[in-house]
Amino acid sequence: MIGTATAGIVDVRSERIEEYVTRFGEPPPLLYMLDLSDEDFAARVSEAIDSGLAIDAAQFDGQAGQFKSIY
Repeated sequence: MIGTATAGIVDVRSERIEEYVTRFGEPPPLLYMLDLSDEDFAARVSEAIDSGLAIDAAQFDGQAGQFKSIY
């Protein structure tokens, strides 16, 4: 379960990640979302969960794809 190691500490970035993973079967594209503020990150995740539309990495600009591993 996400957050068990930090029980009692509220991390706005991970508050609804477990719910997102349960709903969509995978985490959001976290690498593409690193530059978002905590509030924007939480809002995007919440919006995706509430709308039923997963966050698509194609929505983000940048070169985050260069950091993907093929392992």
